[in-house]
Amino acid sequence: MTIRPTMEQACDRLGRYYSEVALVKVEVDPAHLTKEEMQKIGVMRVPQLKFYSHHVLVGAITGQATPSDIYEKIISTYTT
Repeated sequence: MTIRPTMEQACDRLGRYYSEVALVKVEVDPAHLTKEEMQKIGVMRVPQLKFYSHHVLVGAITGQATPSDIYEKIISTYTT
């Protein structure tokens, strides 16, 4: 039986996951970026994860990733 991590645990794992795949966490206020700039650098906003609520995660996994997509990726990465 697989135990699903809580959002807080997923948040902690998110940092490890992104460092493992060499993505960069950048402390930028998304309000300062235009939509075009965000698309150009592959910005993914993850507002549901409290720890990263004021951060922008830069890196293109798919170019489009919702918080739930990332959460599911964390779960699949750490529970297999």
